[in-house]
Amino acid sequence: MNIRKEFIKVKCERKDCPRYNDPCCKISSEIDRVTDYNDIDLFFIGMGGGWREEKLHFPFCGKSGSYMRSIIKYLWELGILFNIALSNTIRGHPKDAQGKDRPPTEEEEQHCRRYLVEDIEKIKPRVLVPTGGCSSTLLLGLPRNTTITSIRGREFEDEDGYKIVPTYHPSFLLRTYNTFDPKKQNEFDVKFINDIKKAISLTSQQSLFF
Repeated sequence: MNIRKEFIKVKCERKDCPRYNDPCCKISSEIDRVTDYNDIDLFFIGMGGGWREEKLHFPFCGKSGSYMRSIIKYLWELGILFNIALSNTIRGHPKDAQGKDRPPTEEEEQHCRRYLVEDIEKIKPRVLVPTGGCSSTLLLGLPRNTTITSIRGREFEDEDGYKIVPTYHPSFLLRTYNTFDPKKQNEFDVKFINDIKKAISLTSQQSLFF
């Protein structure tokens, strides 16, 4: 399969950001095209980078990201072709005092939000797919304590007219099941796949399923 990749580097000069001299690893947004058209169908948005993202500077390249990419590849191999973009609400690796991964703070989200908005405006995806509670509540303007189980798989629309379908963060699937096995899909794999199919059904690709 021919995957045409493109990366959009973040050009951050926000010296007022508390992470500016951390230093922030400035994770790029990624575009993967597998169709004969260039439009982006789904834009997957996570909450922030992990250790591997910090090292390589592109999103969803760690263990949990690989889990999600395996599911996307599985759908492509079934002949369900759709172009994707991937990014995060913040472009750094949020860590606690012990150096362990943590969710981004609201302050960090607000400092980085402009770069996500810029990439959305540049890419113009058909549907936004936030993964996990942090990115979903940020994009939907919901309280941060909103559970992902209460909103995943539902269709929303933001003030700019973008359709949004939240889903689980792949780290949840990874912690629960470790690897994705197409022949032994568990209930959360199925829900995650159905959420992706729901998002695709909102694009011009809906004839693939209905």
